[in-house]
Amino acid sequence: MDASTADAKARLTDAVGREIVATVMLETTLKGLDSDKNAAVLVPLFDSNGSIRVLLTKRSQFVSSHKGEICFPGGRVEASDRDDVDTALRETEEEIGLAREHVEIVTHLPSILSRNLVCVRPIVGIIPRDARLSVDPREVESAFSMPLAEFLNARIARSRTILWRGQRVLMPFFDYRDSETNQVHTVYGLTGWICLAVAVCVYRKMPEFDLDPPGENEIRQRLKSLLASSQL
Repeated sequence: MDASTADAKARLTDAVGREIVATVMLETTLKGLDSDKNAAVLVPLFDSNGSIRVLLTKRSQFVSSHKGEICFPGGRVEASDRDDVDTALRETEEEIGLAREHVEIVTHLPSILSRNLVCVRPIVGIIPRDARLSVDPREVESAFSMPLAEFLNARIARSRTILWRGQRVLMPFFDYRDSETNQVHTVYGLTGWICLAVAVCVYRKMPEFDLDPPGENEIRQRLKSLLASSQL
């Protein structure tokens, strides 16, 4: 394991890191979920010249939901799956051809509810930097990676306030231009929140943009306190 991914693993699994992730992902809004629809996704991280990148996919136009959206590899839990990790690894291999033996599982993140009321469990994993992918065009249009640190960058971030389960939430959008293809990918929703949470945790830095709706400051203040404690 590279030094950067080893450091990321340590920060994602310590006590403060878990609190940071839970704070950004608004875990309190997800308690008491009553959903019979469950899924798991893999959050694939890898080292690239000493920095962390995250692998993402663009869904095809042939899938039943979220057509053309940016997401993680993953999908619905099947009866034959042993657990959430098994679901995430099975779906990843089916969608992008990344064999499970090439994924080092790091941690489970808090469950998060999709807009279709699917309870999604994110599984963070470390993958090889030179992993060979074989995209299934029926499910995935393309796969690409972006620097994890970009999710803290105000230059590519914008947001709008939405009402989510009775609470006002500031929904971030990240417009990232892929240097290889010159294509702009917009990461938002569940995927954007997870990437943002992982970035804050790994880099132990506040984002350059607001996390709270106008007039509120709860998330920012709690994160500042957590990040200060992690520097002690």
